[in-house]
Amino acid sequence: MTTFLQFLAIVICTSTGNLFLKLAALRLTQETPLYLRLLHPYTLIGLILFGSGVIFYITALGSVSLSRAQSFASSQFICTILASFVIFREIISWEQWMGMSLIAIGILLVGMK
Repeated sequence: MTTFLQFLAIVICTSTGNLFLKLAALRLTQETPLYLRLLHPYTLIGLILFGSGVIFYITALGSVSLSRAQSFASSQFICTILASFVIFREIISWEQWMGMSLIAIGILLVGMK
């Protein structure tokens, strides 16, 4: 698997994992015992996706430096914020737009090396 595809898989797994964890949180209350929160199907799917992302990340580290890998993996923050806007109708503040822009610029600068 190419390094690009590994990072794409990392971003997809971690962003989708976050969405499933949010779905679980929306269906549970603060009074729900922790063990029931952990056993909720959406929580389990989210954790499995995060674990899959970690496996892809470990594999990518074999061909890319840690500093570079972490820079590319940070695109998950952009994807998660945009997905939360589309799926959950969460508002994206101007500070978040600025932060996503800075992350994107950082990824481009690191990628140019």
